Amino acid sequence: MTEPIVLTRKGSDDPALYACGACGRVASPTIYVATKARAHQAAIEMATSCCAPHHCDDCGGEVSKHWTVCAPCRERRMLRKAKRVEWDGECMVSYHDDQFASGLEEFDDLELPPAYCHPCIFERFQLDADDLIENRCDDHWDGISDEIQGPHLNAVEAAIEAFNKATMAGSWAPDTKRVIVLDEARFAELIG
Repeated sequence: MTEPIVLTRKGSDDPALYACGACGRVASPTIYVATKARAHQAAIEMATSCCAPHHCDDCGGEVSKHWTVCAPCRERRMLRKAKRVEWDGECMVSYHDDQFASGLEEFDDLELPPAYCHPCIFERFQLDADDLIENRCDDHWDGISDEIQGPHLNAVEAAIEAFNKATMAGSWAPDTKRVIVLDEARFAELIG
């Protein structure tokens, strides 16, 4: 913990802001809904503890700034909540090295195969006419969306709908709410 730097307005002795003595990050009492004294105390506490070591809520180990739980404990929490499933033959991903695979044999060349994988879900690439139009309207005057209604806009929406039906492109993404256990002993160690 470092002593905070008290910042005042020019010509005033009243504290206005408090800065971390280590990194300079500023804490303002005006962001707190509290009495004036409590708001200033909260800003002082924020500036004082800004660069202090933070500890994991689960194991007590040191964590990076702005985290309350370390990476291994976050992984443990995620795995405990995940539903165990069998591999269904679709894509899966090893959580640790982000290696996508379409079969268990793809992990055979690894010195230490993963203890678990997540099945993946496929998300098709789709365009959204409303989002595209709204995005383009943001650069124009407020009433532009009323001006562009009509048969030309209907044609654009129909073209986008046809594109969405025709495209099979997309991306695979891990479904961390489900887990495929590949090594029971190592998985049991992970979830502790």
